[in-house]
Amino acid sequence: MVFTATFYGMGIEALQYSLTENRMAEWGDVLANTLGAFIGGLAIWWYFTKKEPLKWRF
Repeated sequence: MVFTATFYGMGIEALQYSLTENRMAEWGDVLANTLGAFIGGLAIWWYFTKKEPLKWRF
């Protein structure tokens, strides 16, 4: 999941660089996307690995 989000962010930056004239691709954006994907993955992992699992109601 984290790799998918990271490569998606890199793809968006590559498209910005190649398809637009008024936007720029920046390594800082790639780093921010990667960091956000990593933190989001950790948050999801932490949430779903608690002692008491979620009890889903349908």
